[in-house]
Amino acid sequence: MNRKDPLHFLSAAYSFEPSEDMWLEGIVKAVLPYDLGSGIAAYVSEFGKTNRVRAFAGSGLKIPNPRMAVDQIATHLEPALYRRIHAPFAASFSDDVWPRAAKQLGLPYAKIIERFAGVAPPAVWGFAGGDFRHESALVAFHCEDRSDISPRDRHIFDCFAAHLNSALRLRSILKRAPVADDDHVDAVLDPNGKLLHARKSATPNQRSLIDAIKKHERAKLRDATPEERVDLWRGLVEGRWSILEQIDRDGKRMLLACANEPRTVKIRALSPQERAVAEYVGLGHAHKYIAYELGIAVATVGAHLKSALKKLGLSSRADLVKLFAAY
Repeated sequence: MNRKDPLHFLSAAYSFEPSEDMWLEGIVKAVLPYDLGSGIAAYVSEFGKTNRVRAFAGSGLKIPNPRMAVDQIATHLEPALYRRIHAPFAASFSDDVWPRAAKQLGLPYAKIIERFAGVAPPAVWGFAGGDFRHESALVAFHCEDRSDISPRDRHIFDCFAAHLNSALRLRSILKRAPVADDDHVDAVLDPNGKLLHARKSATPNQRSLIDAIKKHERAKLRDATPEERVDLWRGLVEGRWSILEQIDRDGKRMLLACANEPRTVKIRALSPQERAVAEYVGLGHAHKYIAYELGIAVATVGAHLKSALKKLGLSSRADLVKLFAAY
């Protein structure tokens, strides 16, 4: 695998390997063509009163004992700082994200990492997905400087972050590969977009699901460019469903719309989509990224944000950042 093809990552992210280590190994293998020359690391962090690295995978890393290094960082960093560093983010350079998070909490990031990991913090490009209160998965591309990533790859990494977010959450919900009659499967469609079955909760969104399936299939065409592949295959549909493939005993392919709404702070005044938009804005995500992650229009993101601010009695994005920083 030496060609940059986003489908390799998307397939690996939505696979249901029996262990998280194997799942991460598949993800690292899928992104090897994007290696910036100093190796790739991926790990899942679990948050709580203490931090824990739940799974790890790497390839070509130049730092000694990388698993030990991330374990040491998780063990010794203050939980608030560790959560802030690993909050979901689109493609970013380490010098932009992590020291800034440490500075907000009044802690010297570089010295902390060097003290507990035994090495100076490496320069990396990376992206993360997950829930900043519970768990997060980070994929990091170690490099010599920040000039090694192209705008094209940065856009693709942004999309990967959204899918990593959805995939990690889906793994925790389903535990195994879904089948058509599972409780979390709200609709079943064929590859042409024909609706074969739908629960009442999905009935009003049939058109959105059919359109999503058609785009999903177009993303797999040989003549689709890498950008077209990730642009067509959104993180969610209407902020509610992930699309997964199932092959039945007769070899027929079916596409399953699996319930996978973002886990958000339960602010009762807001609808689920308003909560998701408000929380992602509070994490500093751009409208375009939120639209891709939730599978809605950019204009819809703006409308939900405006409604959420009004209901919460807030006046700006900065107010949302302060609100969600408190959780």
